[in-house]
Amino acid sequence: MRENARTYAVFLGWSGARSLMVAKALREWLPRCLPGTSAWVSDGDIGAGQGWSQSLEDVLKNCDCGIFCITAENGLAPWLNFEAGAVFVRTPNTLLFPYLFDAGPSSVSAPVSRFQAVQANEQGTRSMIQQIRAAAATDGADPFGETWPLLEERLASIRNEFGSSPKTSYSLSAGTRLNYRDITDDAKQHIIITAQNLQSLIHTGLLSYLKTRVLENRDLRVDIILTVPEFFLALPRLTLDREALMKQFQDTLLRLDAFMKDLEQHPRSRVNVCFHPGVSSLSAMVRDPDDDRNGIIGFVPKWATDLEPDNRVFCLIRKSDNRELFQKMVGHIGMMRNPSNSMMFDEMLGSFRKIPESRSTGWRRWWKS
Repeated sequence: MRENARTYAVFLGWSGARSLMVAKALREWLPRCLPGTSAWVSDGDIGAGQGWSQSLEDVLKNCDCGIFCITAENGLAPWLNFEAGAVFVRTPNTLLFPYLFDAGPSSVSAPVSRFQAVQANEQGTRSMIQQIRAAAATDGADPFGETWPLLEERLASIRNEFGSSPKTSYSLSAGTRLNYRDITDDAKQHIIITAQNLQSLIHTGLLSYLKTRVLENRDLRVDIILTVPEFFLALPRLTLDREALMKQFQDTLLRLDAFMKDLEQHPRSRVNVCFHPGVSSLSAMVRDPDDDRNGIIGFVPKWATDLEPDNRVFCLIRKSDNRELFQKMVGHIGMMRNPSNSMMFDEMLGSFRKIPESRSTGWRRWWKS
């Protein structure tokens, strides 16, 4: 029995129409299968007059469990990764489930992919419910067997309604050999950069370029958002050199620390560096997001790795060409750089000194050197 009577809160993440229907089906079904559970979906669960951002932040902060409804068309959606990252960074022990509706594990990107995915079928759903019951310390009979047909029927109706082929109306420009100078110039007012560790950009002179531009242009603002160290610990040990990636991350911190200290007080106040796990799935550069004519975002898909930094596939969206898609992506990034949702630079530097030896000997050795 749980020590208190507080309702066990489940956050349901979604992106896209099909995913929303799955989330709503789970919201209706979960309290029947797990009495004492409340399920929250952003669509319809924020009352009129309430601040959307604040309501979402409160829910993410207080949830006990997160279920992210993954479909074939939304596994790479930055919004899902933002929500998962927001839950994980606040309470790393919270249960998180990628719930795969007509999608395979390869459809999921980090940080959602670091958690064990379950299929939206009887076996997968039962496994998920058993873990939630154990975490919620739910007593009494397990009603899964008698309630599952209700969810199964609802999921089948969603398949019939949407079919199995995702549709999209978006078109993108794409190419190779993207350089940050391709989307910046001396007239820009705001630059936002997201990356795992910035190494490929640092090696092409990014920090020197930013320093010069910040000093020359008193109106220029710069936001740099990096992933969190837990992302590298979650990578498969046998397929990726996690220690090498951590060394790159550490090198980035040192270079950014020197970069910030080298700026005078006023220019430094216009440069913001923060950390959010959702960035692990999105390497991007945004130029002037509020400018309808000059707004541009260039981003690298997660499968285009740093192995060939001068020959990586990239996608480019101009705000003047595709305002809807541009604002959707920049909106996700904006949430990740919100101080209430991310870790700030000074806090990240301080946290490295507190990492237990057992978590990563390399990290401690770096701080002792």
